[in-house]
Amino acid sequence: MLYDNALLLPIHSRALRDGVGDKLVHQRVIQLTLEWLKREMLDPNGGVWSTLDADSDDGTGHKEEGVFYVWTPEQIESALRVQDGELACSRWTITKEGNFENSGSSVLALSDVEELSAEKEEKIRLTLLENRAERARPGTDDKVLTTWNGMLLVALSELEGDLASQIGEHTAQGLLERSTNEDGSVLRTWRGEIDGGPGFLDDYAWAALGLLNWGITTDNKTCIKRALSITKRLLKEFSDTEGGFWLSTSNHGELPIRQRCETDSAVPGSTSIVVRLISNLLGIWPAHEESDSWRTYAVDSISKLGDGLKQRGPAYWSLLNASQDLLRPWAVWHIHHDGTEPKELKKLRRTAGDCQIVISTQSSSEGKDRGDAPWMAWLCEGMTCKPPITKSSDLSW
Repeated sequence: MLYDNALLLPIHSRALRDGVGDKLVHQRVIQLTLEWLKREMLDPNGGVWSTLDADSDDGTGHKEEGVFYVWTPEQIESALRVQDGELACSRWTITKEGNFENSGSSVLALSDVEELSAEKEEKIRLTLLENRAERARPGTDDKVLTTWNGMLLVALSELEGDLASQIGEHTAQGLLERSTNEDGSVLRTWRGEIDGGPGFLDDYAWAALGLLNWGITTDNKTCIKRALSITKRLLKEFSDTEGGFWLSTSNHGELPIRQRCETDSAVPGSTSIVVRLISNLLGIWPAHEESDSWRTYAVDSISKLGDGLKQRGPAYWSLLNASQDLLRPWAVWHIHHDGTEPKELKKLRRTAGDCQIVISTQSSSEGKDRGDAPWMAWLCEGMTCKPPITKSSDLSW
């Protein structure tokens, strides 16, 4: 499914940033996930599809779960020479007994093989991928869900490289052209030429956060403007006057009960994403004319859950993390350049931690104009900025 891959990507990118675990493993997972997205999940009109089915034709006309993805030693050796087949079976733990529902087939699981080089492994992997492509494919759920696309765009905003950039632009295109509107309204989903119904709180929150982060990362003013428009509408239509946020608007039709989404499940609770969105907005624009209002909405949603947060903290991990970001001091590098960014900016972005943002743009802002210099940078913490710098070596956290 798209959502779990979207949530896993930032785990690996942040582990890379913080030096946690095996660097090569994190890089490989990110790269292969991006390749999968580009190969199998992109809607031609922008946006990313939802999921691939688990079952497919087993060759007899019968639908069988997992048959597209599992392997037997015989299938491996048929696709490869015997020697390469043995290496592949050792590397991906493919045995005669199997490990999948007593079928004699194996779900792939990595195992160390000393005599297998990275180059050889990649050659074998691509051969098996080509062979697997000849099997009857599982179905594709080609709906484009706004929430999951927003999740993915948040993750892609933290990644480097051309592939992440291509998929990010494609995802942003779908959000801008189909999933959201200039007035800040958001769809739940769309498929082909058919639009789904109005969005819920999670659709608004993830779409706004994804477009905001992508817009800041790529200096895309359209994304930023749309994110602000969505945020304004979200706060107007989903907020509870007593604090917190409803999952639906009052115009969603007659419902037995108007629900909230505050605790985590397989995905973070929607309220936590709203608080995270507001935290980012306040970090980027601490002096914005709406900053006091933004903070009030976020604080009230947290205060509303005071006893629950104390008694059932693990159910609210995402909200607790977002709340920390609301309280921490933010550090923001503002870089105004002539179209060519300083080389050190790539490292600055890569090493940015929590509550640290790089805003690099060709547009000047109040008090931040490079003048005749090719670029100039200001490090700001809250509403206090240090004197501008023009030496690349000074660009660090």
